[in-house]
Amino acid sequence: WHQLKQILQVLHDILEEYLKTRALPDFEEQRVKLTELFNKLPKAEKLAEEPQLWQEVIEPIATQIPEFMTKTFGDWEYVAAEYEMFEPIENETGYFFKGFVDGIIKSNDKVYIIDWKTSSDFWDKSKSKDPKKYLQLVLYKHFYSIKNNVPLDQIECGFVVLRRKTPKS
Repeated sequence: WHQLKQILQVLHDILEEYLKTRALPDFEEQRVKLTELFNKLPKAEKLAEEPQLWQEVIEPIATQIPEFMTKTFGDWEYVAAEYEMFEPIENETGYFFKGFVDGIIKSNDKVYIIDWKTSSDFWDKSKSKDPKKYLQLVLYKHFYSIKNNVPLDQIECGFVVLRRKTPKS
């Protein structure tokens, strides 16, 4: 679990920076960063024997993002990444909704809330419609609308599934 969490953090950092700058990082630097992180973990020598399980995953995923963003959103603009929400819940004194939105962009007069999800393969419909996962997007949309005074019909939300396995072709 620690291994995957480290990969996800590095990958999220790369995607956050891409949204801000539209530039991908030096992947050799990212490999060094991952190696340093993993060397601090228990059984680091075991992880070093299998770099394809971690170091070789980042670049194939990240390099697909620019084309995906252009095809999906056209001429988009950056709004936020790792956008923090800590919003009061109406009629519930002392209760707040807390969350971090992975990415927010604008395109064609719409705001798009993006939640990056990693998976070993594609998600089937049951995963994207899972009430626990889906509710996360509903809450992001609701509280983003209130916090930023954006009508709900101008906000779209979605998961972007980042496949850890790349197709052979």
